Amino acid sequence: MHGFSHPWIIVGTDTEVGKTVVTAGILRLLARQPLKVSTIKLVQTGCSLSESTSALVAPDLEIYRQALSSLQSPPLHEPSLQVPYCFEPACSPHLAAELQRQTISTGNLCEIVSRELQGGRFVLAECAGGLLVPLNSKETTLDFLCALPAANVLLVADNRLGMINHTLLTLHTLDSVGIRARGIVLNNTTPVTQADRFLREDNLRTVARFGRTEVLAEIPWIEDFDPQTPGGWGSVDEAIKPLGPTLLSNAS
Repeated sequence: MHGFSHPWIIVGTDTEVGKTVVTAGILRLLARQPLKVSTIKLVQTGCSLSESTSALVAPDLEIYRQALSSLQSPPLHEPSLQVPYCFEPACSPHLAAELQRQTISTGNLCEIVSRELQGGRFVLAECAGGLLVPLNSKETTLDFLCALPAANVLLVADNRLGMINHTLLTLHTLDSVGIRARGIVLNNTTPVTQADRFLREDNLRTVARFGRTEVLAEIPWIEDFDPQTPGGWGSVDEAIKPLGPTLLSNAS
């Protein structure tokens, strides 16, 4: 039986860079392995009310579910999916919590991750927004990462003009607190034109060189991507496949 001592945390250089698709792609990869997997969207804002149950529906959790249901074969072990903090306002986590008169506790998030690890699960957790997004009046996502014991951080960046600065700033901030990202995943959220193809290729080389961090995978632009259908996930699977050895290297 596999055992995992450190969680994998998916961090983005910004919001809307494709963290959820990357997380869902990794989940699909892991679901094909004989592993017990726990996937956590740590904080979700912009949730909607279910008409049938009146409960809040977390959109990223729905994408995880759609990614799993699109697999050709069912998972060997049904993954656990959870979102500890779910808010209706579509804004930053600290503000969404404040508007709903709640407080996000980094201690609680750490306890949830630790509990899942103790259960022998591979823990995959997706953060909200970027590294310095406030979670409450005093703490950011970075504070949460600092409180975790030796978390494996995977950085997701949108491959476009301006991403070099965003990516290197995020890596530098992680380095400043003693956290070394295990790798970078690039995502192409807009079509690649002939004019900017050279720019995107240079982005990959430049962030790897200046950030001293390997780009482990790059997800291509997928036209008309629909998470509810298997078609687009095939391209994601192919792009995510090289992550396998790195992800499974912390089995104890």
